[in-house]
Amino acid sequence: AAMVFSEALERRGFDSSVLSAKGIVVGAIAHETLGVSWLFGSWALCYKLQPSVLVASLPFLTNVGIIQKWSAQGKAFAERWRQKPSVKSFSMRTRLDPVRFGTSGAESYVLRKLCWPITIPAKMYVAYRVALLFTRTSEQRSS
Repeated sequence: AAMVFSEALERRGFDSSVLSAKGIVVGAIAHETLGVSWLFGSWALCYKLQPSVLVASLPFLTNVGIIQKWSAQGKAFAERWRQKPSVKSFSMRTRLDPVRFGTSGAESYVLRKLCWPITIPAKMYVAYRVALLFTRTSEQRSS
């Protein structure tokens, strides 16, 4: 089965040397590093930019009843959330607004899911290129 997969890669123009143990490990590490970077980067970006606040404050949405209702519910929830002892402790230790932190986490989740059709193939391609770079480098050293 591995031979069939290797031949299929080569027919499509890929270098099958990345299927070595080192290539697979390096590719997996590169893929996961990109994933974790995208996770924290998108979370920090959403914390800074607050996309839900930006969207809710658009002039054509401010007078929409459901947006006003959701905004009021969100503010009431945030106030109740801030009173929890664990949230107060988190806020004192990190200097981050816990409600904004949680909201930005949800926003980044939505952003990452919307970008999946682009980010998953991109991560796979970059992981392949990094694995190829490392397997070729080790082959050149041993020659």
